Order: sequence, then structure tokens, then C-alpha cells
Amino acid sequence: MARYTNIANLPAPLVAAITYSDYDGESYDITASGLVTPPRIRQLMKRHSKEITEDVSDRIWALIGSVGHATYGHTAVAKWFDPRRHRRAVIFTDDQQHDAGQVRLDHVPVIYTFNLAGYAPSALPAGQRGRYTLGGFTDATFTAMKVLEEGGNDVWPF
Repeated sequence: MARYTNIANLPAPLVAAITYSDYDGESYDITASGLVTPPRIRQLMKRHSKEITEDVSDRIWALIGSVGHATYGHTAVAKWFDPRRHRRAVIFTDDQQHDAGQVRLDHVPVIYTFNLAGYAPSALPAGQRGRYTLGGFTDATFTAMKVLEEGGNDVWPF
């Protein structure tokens, strides 16, 4: 458990948002975050975890570009998809959607989920018209999307 200071006297709601985490990395032998942490840093953090403190103002910068460990992608699509402006939703994810099956997405005609981690099963009912889960991403992806949307067949390679 991290210990935080609040030297800059940030407002309590902001501090709560910055320091909140329901992520339990302790239950696993290795995590994605652990894989990208240099081994020396990982060992030092493990040995001295009870001595480490961090100011919450420093955590703001650490959050930039972070998606966290709880993904609510379906909620975001449901909220922001506008049929007057969009034809499809494209999601790049590890497909561990915490809101899978809890959000109505019937107003979104086509959803592509690019599962970049290879977890199974898919968070969407893939295989139904307009719902596609693909593993990985290459330059051929756009041709594949076009073929799927047109309902036709094409020859490999695209």
C-alpha cells in the first residue's frame, strides 16, 4: 500500500481520485506493469515498500497517458457515439471490459474491438453482424474492415 503526502494541499476530492485504485497486483506472480518496470527498481520497491512515500501532486503526471486497470470502454462508446457523426466505433484494448454486458450498444451499428492482449472470451458478442473482435493490428486491418462492412469476400492477402 502506497503512502502519500499532500504538500501542495490539493483538494480532497482530487487527492481521492489520484490515489484511488482497486487494482490488486499482489495476487499475481507478474503483471504488465511489472514487465515494463526495470528489474532494479522492482527489487528496490519490493524491499523498501513500507518506507516509500510519494506526494499526490507527483501522481498527476504519472496518470497522463495511463488507462488504469479498470476499463469502461463500452460505457464510453455508449456515451460518446453519435450516429449523425460516426459510422463505427473502434476500440483498442486488452478486452478486459469491466462494463461488458452491462451497457446497451444497439445504437452503434458497427463495433471493432482490437484485442491486443489475446484474452478470451471477447467482451462483446463477436460474430454477430456489426460486432467484430480482431487480434492484433496491421496495415491490412483497414481492408479487412471494409470487406466486413460491405458484407463481401476478398482474397488473402488484402
